[in-house]
Amino acid sequence: LSLIELIQNSFQLKKNIDSKLTAAVVLIDVVTRRPGAIAAERKLGTGFNVDPGGLIITNYHVIEDALNMSITFPDGKVCRAVYWSSRPEADLAVIALQAEDLPAAPVDFSILPAPGDKIRVVGNPLELNNILVSGRVEQYLKIRDKQGRIFSIDAPIYPGNSGSPVYNMSGQAVGVIFGVL
Repeated sequence: LSLIELIQNSFQLKKNIDSKLTAAVVLIDVVTRRPGAIAAERKLGTGFNVDPGGLIITNYHVIEDALNMSITFPDGKVCRAVYWSSRPEADLAVIALQAEDLPAAPVDFSILPAPGDKIRVVGNPLELNNILVSGRVEQYLKIRDKQGRIFSIDAPIYPGNSGSPVYNMSGQAVGVIFGVL
């Protein structure tokens, strides 16, 4: 898809999705310094909040080597991360915030989607904010050194989508986008 088509498709898809699902998707701005490096670097990624008090799910590679990070919600509210923990072997991370009344996405990782099921992904690709794409689950994969149930999807995914929630058509987060193998 071209950038214009991506934005136009997202605009159309947002007409048919509960706004709570997009409101819970955040931009993660990370300041990192790799071991042995002199200068700090900045990287951006996506995550999604699952608790009104601030509990963000994202990828390990988004926050790897983080010195600090800030979390921006689509309404412009910025929160500072107070604690984070990760599981590199699963490429997952959790970021704790100190906040109240934040929009939270419903999560159900116990019921996995089947091949052919429709899904939607909300993220911050290409430094755009809160872009929605749709697609289908393709198949379950076994990837060397990765733990957990991993499925491929046919939705357009771009740099910056790492950490985006994969929503089923009932509006529950059933997966997390990652692109590092």
